[in-house]
Amino acid sequence: MMRDSIRYLFLGRFFVVPNYHRSYVWERQHVMDFFDDITVSFETGRGHFVGIFVFVRTDIPDKYYVVDGVQRIATIMLIISRLLISLDDADAAYYRRFYINKCDEYKLAPFGVDAEYFKNVLNGNPPEPRNVYQSLLKEAAEEICLKVQNVKDKIKFMEYVEAMQLVEFIVDTEGDASRIFETINCRGKK
Repeated sequence: MMRDSIRYLFLGRFFVVPNYHRSYVWERQHVMDFFDDITVSFETGRGHFVGIFVFVRTDIPDKYYVVDGVQRIATIMLIISRLLISLDDADAAYYRRFYINKCDEYKLAPFGVDAEYFKNVLNGNPPEPRNVYQSLLKEAAEEICLKVQNVKDKIKFMEYVEAMQLVEFIVDTEGDASRIFETINCRGKK
C-alpha cells in the first residue's frame, strides 16, 4: 500500500481494464460531483483525496490491470484532456505524453469494444455513440468541457490535479486484488 499523487500514479505506467470489468458507467451527476469536489478543494487550498486504487501487476513491466479505480482514472484523463486544449503547445504536448498517450499507446486501455471510442473522446473528436457506455463517455467529456471553461488558471488547476492524493494497492494476483477490493467496498453497513 502506498499513499501518493496522481502524478506518481501515471509516472511511466500504463493501465489495462480486465475483460470482466464494466465499461464507463459514470453518469453526468457523478462527473459533476467529482469535478465539483476537485474545484472546491482547489479554490479553498485544501488537498483532495481521490480514493483507493487496486492494481494487479502484469507480465509487462509498468503495465497494470485496474481492479478498482477505472471510472476515476478515465474521468481524470478526460479532465486533463480538456485542460490541454487551453494550454500552449509545449505544455499540452508534455502533459499529453505523461497522462494521455505516449506515441500510440494510451495510458488507459479500457472497455473492450469501447477502447477506440475512448481514444476519440480523449482526442476531442468522438463519433456518434453506438451504445450506452459510449454515450456516457461523450456526456462526461461534454460536462467536463463546460466545467473547465470556468477554471481561470488552467496551469495551476492542472498542477493541483497532479497533486491530488490517493492510496494504491499493487498486488501480484487477481485473488489478492479481489480480496482487497471486497474488503474496501463490502464491509460495514450497507
